[in-house]
Amino acid sequence: MSAESAEISSREAILQRIRTAASITLDCSGLRRGIDSYHVDVHLSDYFVLQAREIITTVVKRVLSGGRAVPGRSVELSNFRNAYEDMIKTSLHRVGVDLEKQHFVFLQFGVIKFILSEVRLQLQQVVEQLEETVAQLQFAGSRNLLPRQQKLLQLRKRHDEYHYKCSRAIFQQLQQEENGRLKDVRKEWLGGYFPQVMNVMFNPQLSAVNPEDNNLLLDNYSMWPEAGSGFARVNLCVEDILKKQVPELDTQALKSVDVPQSDYEVYDTFNGLFAVRQPLGPNEDQHDQVHETLSWLEEPGNIRTLFDAQEHELNLSLVKKNKGVRDRWAFRTDVKRLLKLAVDTRKKILSDAEFREVIGGFLLRGKWTSQDQELMSVAHACAYVAGNQTKKITARLDESRLAASGMIGRLDGIAKEVDKHFKTAKEERFLNLLTDLSRYRLHLKYYRFAHRVFNRIAVLTNAEELKQSRAGGHLYELLGHEESKQLAVEAPIIIHHAMINVNFRKTAEMAHKLLQKGLVPAAYFGQRYYEPIEALLSAYGAARVQITGSGMSFVIYEKSNAPNQWYAVARACGLAKEIVALVKAKNARAKQDGLPLLEIGIGIGFSNTSPFLLTEGEAPVLVSDAAVDAEKLSSCTRWLRGKFAEQRFNTAVLVPTNEEVVDNSYGDRITHYNVDGVLMSNASYKKLMAEINLKKIQLQLDQKAESLMVGKFPDMLRSERDLVVRASAVLVLRQGKLVDFNTAQRLGITSNGRGTMQGLANEGLAKQATDQPIEPAVLYEILSDSTVIKQARQMADSTD
Repeated sequence: MSAESAEISSREAILQRIRTAASITLDCSGLRRGIDSYHVDVHLSDYFVLQAREIITTVVKRVLSGGRAVPGRSVELSNFRNAYEDMIKTSLHRVGVDLEKQHFVFLQFGVIKFILSEVRLQLQQVVEQLEETVAQLQFAGSRNLLPRQQKLLQLRKRHDEYHYKCSRAIFQQLQQEENGRLKDVRKEWLGGYFPQVMNVMFNPQLSAVNPEDNNLLLDNYSMWPEAGSGFARVNLCVEDILKKQVPELDTQALKSVDVPQSDYEVYDTFNGLFAVRQPLGPNEDQHDQVHETLSWLEEPGNIRTLFDAQEHELNLSLVKKNKGVRDRWAFRTDVKRLLKLAVDTRKKILSDAEFREVIGGFLLRGKWTSQDQELMSVAHACAYVAGNQTKKITARLDESRLAASGMIGRLDGIAKEVDKHFKTAKEERFLNLLTDLSRYRLHLKYYRFAHRVFNRIAVLTNAEELKQSRAGGHLYELLGHEESKQLAVEAPIIIHHAMINVNFRKTAEMAHKLLQKGLVPAAYFGQRYYEPIEALLSAYGAARVQITGSGMSFVIYEKSNAPNQWYAVARACGLAKEIVALVKAKNARAKQDGLPLLEIGIGIGFSNTSPFLLTEGEAPVLVSDAAVDAEKLSSCTRWLRGKFAEQRFNTAVLVPTNEEVVDNSYGDRITHYNVDGVLMSNASYKKLMAEINLKKIQLQLDQKAESLMVGKFPDMLRSERDLVVRASAVLVLRQGKLVDFNTAQRLGITSNGRGTMQGLANEGLAKQATDQPIEPAVLYEILSDSTVIKQARQMADSTD
């Protein structure tokens, strides 16, 4: 027994243990609306859709024939589960890249909606085919007409049962996949976001046409009175009793207040909202934010905390042991009152006959077969074993059938068990019923939540609709790995891009020296620098944008057909790091040749949009905010060179105070120092964090603790490469001196400099300073020093 349980020694302590279930909310306001301007268009993997249709066809045939719903370890089933795993895993890798967490969670309900739609469609097709066959046999006067008519009648009569069994069998396969191979992937990409999503998606009630379906109740809950339709009455009685007898708890009514019809939900795809209107009340339109508020009575564990006699006995024993007999007697009085409340509640909400049927439902679970269902309904079976109207039920039974006598024999045996439980285990069985009532309430709200999401999703499978939605930029696609690669191969859409700008300096000085030596500068630069740098591009998926006398620029696209290759920023960092190392190596050779050393600065920018392409002559000109950011970050303000020449690192970012006048060709107040270094924008850093896992460490360098982020990323050749990012404070420039932001705060210096480095550039620092103190501002530098990278990697590995 835990220490927490040992503290329960009074009614107040029991009530303090009552937990309120966490409410659920899903914001879909940021999703683009589809071709009908209301629904969100979703395209599921074509391969998954194909495999799903095949397995549903198989399951429908097996269920209708009375066999086991799902074939054993078949290739067909394996293909279906693999297709689902591939689609979800590939889509999860897009979270934080082109999909927000809440958007992915919303879109995956399209899978559940598709399966429910397909099960309904295939059952309807079976009915239509049988109707056509019956019509033909009637016309022909065939002797086979009668058995076909009986089969059609049976199919219509048991339609809801078949729908439940088929849907449940499919969802159980997906749920096993989620609990197996997909569990860790979800945790990695979604973290703790919306932890209830699996319970909502695979809520048993979603498999049924109606939450009052007897087969659903038999398998998962209690058999409510009145052949399963009495839940609303029982629930209202329980609510009323708890409000009066346990006023300390906020017992909220399950049924909501009336809502004007004009405010009802617009759509009800599967009539799911209509199906729960009696217990839950009218369903108001929630527009762009789907939510359900839960109460303590939707937390099933609370029921046993209140009414479980065995749990109370354990607590009484602990009270006697720890506090003595007197405290035990006082606590025992509270316990007796709670247990008496449970007994009184049972007597008020259920007659003995109804309670016996509830017990019969518990005992029939797992023993009621599809063959039994052909002879007798679940409701009649519960009534029979309860001893209610047995003669009337038996009279309806076709006892001439061999299976009927065997079934009656088994029911008679269960009836004896019902008698036994009714006499000796009433309290435990009623506790089961209250727990099921709590869980049923929770699942009803999950059910309504899911149907609200369904009503906002359109799962598109028609080629023309897909074409229209894709062309309009409305379509959200959950595809498998290979499909993502093949998507729009002829003209893949550029979703995002990263820019790398290499700023060459001292090129004119080197060109003059080369001419003095009788060498051709263009050939020298091409062979020594440009060509070797371009040879690096393929390993990082980069393309050259332009080469000028003062630098080079490159772009890495993230395209719609390859979301698994969306490592644009990480690969841009890797390319930049290699360019720095290459230029340093070439400079060593230049020094031997008596030539000036070439200096560079590299900037990396990122945009979550496609760049603009303007035509200038035959070559298109790329226009992008990321390119502007990269160019700024690669620059180096001339007068800063002397101030940072002795520092270990290659970059710095400064914000001058109002009185400073700075020579800055970019027209803003941000000032960069970048000599043989790599700076990245804030947008780039955010994207990098979404691409790879970065581990933060503190490394002592030159007797100073530096904050470093260490990670690995895959290049285009599938090799893992190390990446180390240094985070450093933006400095403040005051009267020609450099002051870090902490010192600036102590001195009372004010400026508009706040936020991250790119934020500084975007927040209009050319404006006059405010009276707000400086807040921490950060720059991000990609380190190229192999010694530091090695030390950082070793420290990161040692702290795993």
